[in-house]
Amino acid sequence: MKIILDSDTTGSYETVWLEFDYDNIAFGKITFSNGSIVQMRAIVDDFGIVDGRATEKLILDEMVDHNQIQSKLAASLESTVDDTGRQLLTPLRDNLYCRGVLQRYDHNIATGSDSVQELIDEVRASFPEYSDSDFKCCPADFIGRYTAYRAPYNNPGISWYCLDSDMQDRISTEFNTSRLINAVDGDGLTNTLRYGGIKFDCVDNIKTYKAAISNYEPNLIPVLPKHAEGGIWGVTIRNDSDKTINSVIDRYFLSNDSDIGDYCTQFGLDYPTPSDIDTTQYPPWIYAITYDHTDSAFSPIDIKSYISKKLFD
Repeated sequence: MKIILDSDTTGSYETVWLEFDYDNIAFGKITFSNGSIVQMRAIVDDFGIVDGRATEKLILDEMVDHNQIQSKLAASLESTVDDTGRQLLTPLRDNLYCRGVLQRYDHNIATGSDSVQELIDEVRASFPEYSDSDFKCCPADFIGRYTAYRAPYNNPGISWYCLDSDMQDRISTEFNTSRLINAVDGDGLTNTLRYGGIKFDCVDNIKTYKAAISNYEPNLIPVLPKHAEGGIWGVTIRNDSDKTINSVIDRYFLSNDSDIGDYCTQFGLDYPTPSDIDTTQYPPWIYAITYDHTDSAFSPIDIKSYISKKLFD
């Protein structure tokens, strides 16, 4: 196959056209100055020649603005320091929206506000196996009240998201999360079984664990909005006698308002973010699709949006 080699720097990205897969199919690639890389199948004419300029335009026209995505991600993170002096780049408190309603409101535990202590005390009244210090083991942890807006949550409750590795080991053992993957490695936000949250149902005294997993392999891969990027699976384990893994899971991804709107129309879903929020000023930094991965056909149950409180603050 003939190719045109074209390397040139324009603005905040560099284009290089020399990428092939195992079938000798050409891909155009753009490397942005922030380190992100985007590639799409190249435009090839009838003579087998890659049109680099046309491919470049296709990528820039069709793909989500990666610089904007990176800024969304950066806006959702904050730097904290643990007890050993190690600096952590961790997710900031979010507002979680679904069906146009605020469904969860997070508080950073490190602030030690009255709201934080009230939530901790409420959980401990129903689940005395946790101490006050358990909830305060990591300065990056956050806690929030959630509504019973979707399965498998039958009642409103309290979510506690923990990033402390020792506590995650304890939680992983309690919920037998080793069934989800074969190995645990790395450290960080997308770390396998190192980031997750417990949902405390203080009405029925039931707790469930939401494990954030980067390499989970569900039975059914969901249809994502156009241009969606990234991917972390949210897998829920109910803490009953069998430690049942719920078939309803979440797929988290980066996207943009326009594509999310088209996706909601396509599948008949309610738009997640309330209409009175100006998403140009307060853009969601990440979205999630909720669906049953054991169904033979993909049918999304809900779509969620997360807006960092850092933007509102």
